[in-house]
Amino acid sequence: MNDSQSPLVVATSPGSSPPSYETGALRLALGLAPGRPFNLGSLLSDRLCQQGHGGRLALVWENHSRLRKDFTFDELRRYSDVWAGKLADLGIVAGDRVCLFLDRVPDLYFAFLGILKLGAVAQPLFSQFMADALEVRLADADTRAVITTADMSRRCVRFVRACRRCHG
Repeated sequence: MNDSQSPLVVATSPGSSPPSYETGALRLALGLAPGRPFNLGSLLSDRLCQQGHGGRLALVWENHSRLRKDFTFDELRRYSDVWAGKLADLGIVAGDRVCLFLDRVPDLYFAFLGILKLGAVAQPLFSQFMADALEVRLADADTRAVITTADMSRRCVRFVRACRRCHG
């Protein structure tokens, strides 16, 4: 594996204390200005591409049939931008809650970053939830949108219908 294929890794030594996530230390480690806001979605894709890491491995996905697909940081940036654009076209804005009701497919990660790039709140939902449990979580979160597949959407049909009535 050459350097452009090797993933960026943050690791600690066995037995050592975990890295500190106090904002000052985190900002310093990431090269961010103190006291200035930052967007985690952009930081996890756009900034790494700007720093020349676009061709490096960002995500490895493998399906149940062992089919493997590798994604670079540049692909992660592009696909998450597509999701951010789609959601913005639907009227999603900063602070809106968007639920992700997907299996662990690449679009789960792309959409998650796209949501963060908009400043919206990403709420992953466990794909094994049944309809009643989903509806409770979706209603409690004041959900504005649900990203799912046609197959999985059947479990949240009543909620989606209620959303359409509430949000036009």
